[in-house]
Amino acid sequence: MRLALRLFLVLIFLLASCDARWFGKFGRQQPKGLPVILVVHYVCSKQTADYFDLWLNLQLFTPLVIDYELNEYLIQLKTLIETTYRWNDNRKIVLVGHSMGNPLSLYFLNNYVDQAWKDKYINSFVSLAAPWAGSMQIVRLFASGYNMNYYRVILPPSKSFTSSAFLFPSPVAWKPHEILATTAEKNYTVQNIKEFFQDIDYMTGWDQYQQAARLNGNISAPGVPVHCIYGTGVPTPEKFEWAPGYFPDYPPTEFMGDGDGTVNKKSATVCTNWIGNNGGKKVTVHEVFQADHMAILKHPNAIELVRKAIFEEI
Repeated sequence: MRLALRLFLVLIFLLASCDARWFGKFGRQQPKGLPVILVVHYVCSKQTADYFDLWLNLQLFTPLVIDYELNEYLIQLKTLIETTYRWNDNRKIVLVGHSMGNPLSLYFLNNYVDQAWKDKYINSFVSLAAPWAGSMQIVRLFASGYNMNYYRVILPPSKSFTSSAFLFPSPVAWKPHEILATTAEKNYTVQNIKEFFQDIDYMTGWDQYQQAARLNGNISAPGVPVHCIYGTGVPTPEKFEWAPGYFPDYPPTEFMGDGDGTVNKKSATVCTNWIGNNGGKKVTVHEVFQADHMAILKHPNAIELVRKAIFEEI
């Protein structure tokens, strides 16, 4: 717990469009390790009346919260990195992402800054539980809704969560013959995604998917040192099957595979493609067994890997 607390004390948070700056208990006194910026995909309030779950506050799953102006976010991220660099005696930043914060960070590194900027400001990029090529859970979310196993909350079919398409399973990890979902009438794969959206009567989702595919591209390496940390050994939906008359409005039957409960292993391990293909920058890959998507944030092995990245021990 003391180690986890120490890591939190050196984190600088950028949560969506918040103007989040950390001076620490002792003003601008520097920690021993490198400065850290954590990127997640949720917004924060400037002040709340009580504590709430930072990692998964389901009250924030509303269109206005999720669908902010992406461009402004990434411009603020660039400014925050540059400012943090100056505040810390021109020391490079360790960029830490969790969940969807990782593809967002990757998009930033590949589209908003050049290599000279990355070489100057970024020491390394640490990814935790990254859905690099999407997640099968999103298929169910679009069709029938999904509450992320929070029994008190019901998320309806994702016909207003436009950024969900950013996490729809990608051909980068799913082969053309692999079935994502099946009904009495047909099978859905990455080759007929348009038909999936037609059959759930949500063609806006198809437009969103095409836009997300343009943003994701081929998920090329970021050009900075990468430490990719992901969980496995947790049953994770790999295919959904709807009984006759149940598609799309009722929950499907799940067929499980490997992953962290949310992100399929084949998506989390896309970063292995960057080994030897990252502009000469190192890429390390670390599997944390039996760590689910949220619990990996407090798993001792994952915390130790983040600590080593901060203190340049890996």
